[in-house]
Amino acid sequence: MSATELLRLENVERRFVLGGGLGGLLSGHRRVLHAVDGVSLTVAAGETFGIAGESGCGKSTLARLICRLDRPTAGTIRFDGQDIGQLDRRGLRRLYRDVQMVFQDPMASLNPRKTVGAILARPLRLQEGLRGAALAGRIERLLEEVDLRPGGEYAQRYPHELSGGEKQRVVIARAVALRPRLVVADEPVTSLDMSIRGKILTLMRELQARHGLSYVLITHDLRVLRIMSSRAAVMYLGLVMETGPTRALFARRLHPYTQALFAAEMVPDPDAARHTRGVLVTGEVASAINPAPACRFRERCPFRQARCDTVQPVPEEAAPGHWVACHRWREIAAAG
Repeated sequence: MSATELLRLENVERRFVLGGGLGGLLSGHRRVLHAVDGVSLTVAAGETFGIAGESGCGKSTLARLICRLDRPTAGTIRFDGQDIGQLDRRGLRRLYRDVQMVFQDPMASLNPRKTVGAILARPLRLQEGLRGAALAGRIERLLEEVDLRPGGEYAQRYPHELSGGEKQRVVIARAVALRPRLVVADEPVTSLDMSIRGKILTLMRELQARHGLSYVLITHDLRVLRIMSSRAAVMYLGLVMETGPTRALFARRLHPYTQALFAAEMVPDPDAARHTRGVLVTGEVASAINPAPACRFRERCPFRQARCDTVQPVPEEAAPGHWVACHRWREIAAAG
C-alpha cells in the first residue's frame, strides 16, 4: 500500500441469489444477480473519487460494501491496509468512526420521531461518551459548521420541519460528526433543487479542506463528477468500464459506453449538441442475471465484433492511471 492510499478494492463481487420458482428448483438452475462483479479501484487520502453510471449499474451496492453495511461475495476491501471483512467487533467500531455515509434520500435516512439534536447525539454518545453540556455544545457547533444557525434552535426541530437542503445538511453533519477519514456520498444532491445543489457541493468541499476528508462520490450527474472529483470510474452492469483522472475521462473517452454516457449529458446550450463528441446507443440495458462471459455492453455497442460475444474484456492501461476494458479501445483512440 502506498503512503497516500486509504482505500483499496480488489476484485470485489456482490451477487444475489434470486428465487427461481419451481422450475428453477427442479432444474437446479439458479438465477444469480451480479450486482457488483469484479471491481478493483483505489482511493487516496484527501481525494474525491467519483463513480458514475446509469441507474442499476451497481454504484449504490458498491457504496454499501465500502461502508461495511453489506459484505462482498468475493474479493477484498482494505481500509488503511486492513481487510474490513475480517474485522472483529472492536475493529468494526473503529471502522464506523472512520468511514461514514451520506445517503441519497435525506428524509428516508433521518428518524422522523427524533429531533435533529437527538439524531446527532447518538453517534457522539456511543463513540465518544459525550453527555450533558459537552454534548449539547458539540451538537450546536456541528450544526453551525454546516450553516444551520443558530445551531441550538435547529437542534430542537424535527426532520419534517426542515427544507430539503436543511435535511441534507443535517445528514452531512451526522456523517462528519465523528471526524471520519472517508465519507461515501451516494447521490448527495440528486433530491435537491438546482438552486440548492451548488451550496451543498460547496459545503462538502469546505468540509473536505477543513478536515482532510476523502470522498467516494456516487453520481449520475456528470457536471457534479467534473466539478468534484479528481479521479473517477464509469460503471455498467456491475463492472468498471473505464477509470482514470477525471480530466482525462472528459478529454479522451476510450470506452464506447463512456462516450455514450457523456454524449447523453444534458447541456443548457442549444448550440452545444453540434460540438458533442461520442456515440449515441440504442436498445435496452442487458440483464445482470446470469450474464454470459462476454462484453456486457456488446448488445448496445456500435463497435461490436465477434470476440465481444465470447470474451469479457480485461482492463488495460491506455495511459498512466487511465484504464479501459474494451477490445477495440486502440482503434477508438486512433479514430479520435
